[in-house]
Amino acid sequence: MKLFMMKLPIVISSFDFNILIKKVSPSKQLKLKRYINKRDMYSSLLSELIVRRELFKKLSICNKDIEFEYGENGKPYVDYDNCEFNMSHSGDYVLCGLDDSKIGVDIEQVRYCDFYNIDRVFSDNEKELFYNKLTDKESMFYRTWVLKETYLKATGIGFSINVKSIDLDLNNPRITYGGWFFKEYDLMKNYKIAVCSESGLFTNEITYLDNNNIVDMFKNLKDIEI
Repeated sequence: MKLFMMKLPIVISSFDFNILIKKVSPSKQLKLKRYINKRDMYSSLLSELIVRRELFKKLSICNKDIEFEYGENGKPYVDYDNCEFNMSHSGDYVLCGLDDSKIGVDIEQVRYCDFYNIDRVFSDNEKELFYNKLTDKESMFYRTWVLKETYLKATGIGFSINVKSIDLDLNNPRITYGGWFFKEYDLMKNYKIAVCSESGLFTNEITYLDNNNIVDMFKNLKDIEI
């Protein structure tokens, strides 16, 4: 398993952006150009480039031959064995995970929440823990949310199920559910990060990628012809 994180740049120059956008498929380029919010556009572009760079190295094929396909509930994948990946972004960061077996990753910025989703998201056991907690309710809410989100993403079922039916033992230092394994990463005070894995073979490290040299980082990928 490999995990990568990058802080989003405040701005990408037009020159650099024109180099980077040519590294993704023409259909993805069209989607990126429809974004109104630049932060969302940057996160979508950079997270895919991080995955492409790792697949490019692992598979030893041209970047233009890496084609993203999408499952029934929108999970991206490539049609190669032992090449599973997932992406997430929140606040100032993007998070990407790659593994030989199915994987789901999620990062969420902890911020004020009115908890209107508690009854829709939490199981009865999780709600009991939540309401008995006197402090840091926002932290617990987002912790539970990212864990469930990683499961939905790893399995590819998305929100096609009732999320509160997923009942996690949050007091267990090694959380499992339905044959899937979870790991949390405590890297930053105001962010919750978690990974769900089919194999349960987790890495203990997240590689931080410097956003100051993003063009150099991806320039060796062979361009996709427009």
